[in-house]
Amino acid sequence: MAWMFVVMITFSCVMFIHMELVDALLKVLDMEDKDIPIITCPKCLSFQCVFWFLLLTGHNVIVCIATAFLASYCAIWFDLFLGLMDIWYEHIYKRISAESGLHHSDNRQPESEDSSLPSMRSEVNSKL
Repeated sequence: MAWMFVVMITFSCVMFIHMELVDALLKVLDMEDKDIPIITCPKCLSFQCVFWFLLLTGHNVIVCIATAFLASYCAIWFDLFLGLMDIWYEHIYKRISAESGLHHSDNRQPESEDSSLPSMRSEVNSKL
């Protein structure tokens, strides 16, 4: 049953950092100019949270350390996955918004026909 808590803690730590809630917390505490690696790094935060959770729930110290290392390793890969998904989402969003004319950074009216759009459509269709 403890493994479910370890997974939830690791997931929560990575999402806490990925959603930039750490920055918001540091801003509320008026500590945004300080770099605190334990709460800004997903592997460090996951390691500390899992280690202390398991230790405080009565597990062996060796088991706590080994499980915390495993959780921090998984946190690195999960954070990498989220980062890649974020990059992929931004790339797709830029292509879709450029194709449909939804994204206007300087409040200009959309042009009726852009010569680059047909080539982008054929490129997107060929990749699908």
